[in-house]
Amino acid sequence: MRQTVLAITVEDNLINASCDLAFKAIAQTLCLFVALVHLALREFRRVLQPERGRVAIYTTAPELKGTPAAPYPLATRGHFYEDEELAEFPRAAGFREGYVLRPGPGAQLLVARP
Repeated sequence: MRQTVLAITVEDNLINASCDLAFKAIAQTLCLFVALVHLALREFRRVLQPERGRVAIYTTAPELKGTPAAPYPLATRGHFYEDEELAEFPRAAGFREGYVLRPGPGAQLLVARP
């Protein structure tokens, strides 16, 4: 069985994804610790299959900042996004579609297609 790893590196505020093929799906959790979401999404888009590719990012909504789901002082280091703001990141990164679902209280699921 072949296993392919997508390596994401951050140097000098530049995000680079390296892999040896195009992916059908990329999943990420807790984007609140990624300050440059639009740059990460641009790299995700670059390595996704154009027709069948999907991105799913699950994160914590702003209303949970300071709760056990995102406690202080950890919450002060995170980035929390309103649904509308989060949905703009895929479009800014060149995706044709991006939207936010609310699968549960305080949960955000960003879905994007290249």
